[in-house]
Amino acid sequence: MSFAKISEAQIYAHVRQLLLDHEKMLADGVRNRGFYAALRRRITPDSVVLDIGAGPGIWAIAAARLGAKRVVALESNELLLGVIKRLARECGVGDQVQPMFGYSTEVQLEREFDVIVSETIGVDGFDEDIVTIMADARTRFLKPGGALIPESLSLHGALGHFKGYPNRLPAAIPLNFPYFDELKFNAPVRLVKNADVRLLSKAQCLIEADLYQAIPPFALQNMQAQWQVENGEAVNCIVVWVQSTLTPGVSLSTRRTSSWSPMIYRIKPATRPASTVAFELSFANSAATWTITCAGPDWQESQHYGLEQASREILQDLAKCGEAISPVGHVLISQFSKTA
Repeated sequence: MSFAKISEAQIYAHVRQLLLDHEKMLADGVRNRGFYAALRRRITPDSVVLDIGAGPGIWAIAAARLGAKRVVALESNELLLGVIKRLARECGVGDQVQPMFGYSTEVQLEREFDVIVSETIGVDGFDEDIVTIMADARTRFLKPGGALIPESLSLHGALGHFKGYPNRLPAAIPLNFPYFDELKFNAPVRLVKNADVRLLSKAQCLIEADLYQAIPPFALQNMQAQWQVENGEAVNCIVVWVQSTLTPGVSLSTRRTSSWSPMIYRIKPATRPASTVAFELSFANSAATWTITCAGPDWQESQHYGLEQASREILQDLAKCGEAISPVGHVLISQFSKTA
């Protein structure tokens, strides 16, 4: 991001969001302990380290304090470069830490790094393109026998009962909006408190990526799981979270972190008690679509959800009002008409 042509108000707004985002990350003790433990296991006095998406440079500085002889802190937000340098000086490692501006897939560096660390995990695990980032970095920058942190990533899901399940809206007044009640199911929500959801099944792995081996493009389509429903449990959501092996013996789960959270995929109640629930999840264009199939001994019904479907319906309603719609919107409406 370049700040050569940006207004004063835009800089203030950007810095505000920057501080809030990183404050939340740095307050996450589970995340911090995990990454620090992984670095401690990998860093030696001869280590040359690359921190991709360094933010304020916490892991670059930690690597230097743990003994790395040289660390490159690569960050695409140029406002943070000075922060990295200042924090490194304050921690006594200013000569070891080199801030660098750019995206890892675009910069040119030597293949000299013993350890590459990156926190580009994201809430959905793969939504910050970690497979592409690490595949490029291990090919161009990582020395043979070098280490990646994290080294693997996976999505897991389980049946759940979400206590924060919204009732009909709006609350507290004598009006109902059934159409909005239908639309809201198409937006997954972040789980704020673990106490708000009760898991009703064992977890199943939806997809896994070994970052030493995974090659982009990494397909996040048709990820599937199926569970038995016992004792008429009130299933009203699928809970999906990220598991990551940072280095052998050090793992991280977004069910435990505070800056990354599990996602809740809400589902409508089946028309009758189901004995099995199947879940299929896909990601495309930064949005999720998912299908829930409930079944009994002699019946089966499927429910389809996603922001793409909700967007098409909303745009179609807008078109009926005679309002101007973008070319992309017209394409979505056309697709909806064909599939409706």
